[in-house]
Amino acid sequence: MKPMRRRPVQVLVLAAASLALALTGCAVIPPPSGESTSLGSFRVECEFSHRAQVDPIVSFGRTSMHVHDFFGNTSTAATSTYDSMRRGGTTCSDPGDRAAYWAPSLVAPGGRFVTPEIAVFYYRNRPVEYSETVPFPPDFRMIAGGKNAYPHAYWTCDGESDTGYESRRATIPNCGPGGKIKLHVFFPSCWDGKRLDSPDHRSHVAYGLDDDGGVEGTDPDVCPASHPVKIPQLDFRVQYDVSDGRAYRLSDGEVLPHVDFWNTWHQPRLEHWVDRCLGHRGISCKLATG
Repeated sequence: MKPMRRRPVQVLVLAAASLALALTGCAVIPPPSGESTSLGSFRVECEFSHRAQVDPIVSFGRTSMHVHDFFGNTSTAATSTYDSMRRGGTTCSDPGDRAAYWAPSLVAPGGRFVTPEIAVFYYRNRPVEYSETVPFPPDFRMIAGGKNAYPHAYWTCDGESDTGYESRRATIPNCGPGGKIKLHVFFPSCWDGKRLDSPDHRSHVAYGLDDDGGVEGTDPDVCPASHPVKIPQLDFRVQYDVSDGRAYRLSDGEVLPHVDFWNTWHQPRLEHWVDRCLGHRGISCKLATG
């Protein structure tokens, strides 16, 4: 079975991290021998599901501080549990993706909430030449982005390069007549290999590092020794039918978004896509469907 096949990889990575840290004290470790991969990816498109002032990761059982837009799992609520989410439906193109994705709602100048057109979630194996990508474990949760999160969180205009630094903006842009604004957040792709969540919902994961040890959120070279297990790099994108967003704000009052992810995928289906697309070959699966 795939989970059994992947456990030795995780153990090997953790052992390598401990040894490197003990011998050198360095924050950067090399990939385990023979585990280098090539860049691979798959993506899932998820329609808008619902809007609610809840956040089951941060404010379980309570009203949250602000309103969120939810994608994917249609049952996400303040009191959702892993078991209840597994029974929920999905708005995603892959029926096995019952994960929950959410972001603060976009608010127009007059106070109207803007319903997103579509959300697209890319899963990639990065750092590329570092270890094997391990699927998110069941019930895994994390938050990324927020104030001062640029360049891990930013905005572009539809039709612009999604990867070019020149198109990334720290504020909501004016895309001109017929243009549409698009929200982006890159999640960390390195995990401590132990916790499914943490008190701040962030510290159990970390952004990868470049060769010089600096944080590199979008295209890292290695994982830090404190978080040596490579998980899929999740690129969270939401598009709105708004051309000039300069007077718009998110429901938390910010312009840089934070976003949440809760792994309630049908786990064998997630493992299938990670193995097929993010494995040693590294292939681009244009759309995970069927």
